[in-house]
Amino acid sequence: MLTTSGIDPEKAAERLAALRQRLGRERRDAAKRVEGRFVVLRARARKERRILISKIDDAVRRALVALDIPSRKELHALTRRIEELSGQIDATRAGARRKTVAPRKAVVRRKKALGRR
Repeated sequence: MLTTSGIDPEKAAERLAALRQRLGRERRDAAKRVEGRFVVLRARARKERRILISKIDDAVRRALVALDIPSRKELHALTRRIEELSGQIDATRAGARRKTVAPRKAVVRRKKALGRR
């Protein structure tokens, strides 16, 4: 087919080889450019996500303050304080029991006589 159209097959093969090489280089260069843009885009997405999370956290914190709802930190602090106070109360009660409980005297019960009232 090449010979009937007047194209030299050897020159056509050389041109095709050169075109393949050029396309391969252009493909590699394009892949590098795309990868570079992707790295920049990924970094920007991370930064934007951090900013968005920060803004959401601030909005939630402001809403909780406005509604007078304690934060998780405050709840943990309150829970610890309640546990401390409960321990102190238990210790105080245990100490009070030891002081107030005197040894009991033995109580002798009489048996009721059968038939007597």
